[in-house]
Amino acid sequence: MKKGAKSAAFNQLAKSAVEPPPDRPYTLKYIEKMCDNFIELFGDRNVRDDKAMVGGFAQTAGQTVMMIGQQKAQIQKCGRA
Repeated sequence: MKKGAKSAAFNQLAKSAVEPPPDRPYTLKYIEKMCDNFIELFGDRNVRDDKAMVGGFAQTAGQTVMMIGQQKAQIQKCGRA
């Protein structure tokens, strides 16, 4: 095997080692399973809505909580873009 081909194969292997599995659940799925009555908040006062971040109020075990998480990898898949 030539050095360039070996390097390309190693880069592909290294890339696949750090990629999350495609069926990995993300923030909205966790919130859906853990909480009731999730109210998602959007945007901020200065810039704009960051579609990679999800945040809002929810209820769990009778308590109101703030949920914040990253939704980055599934933005295009779930139609939030």
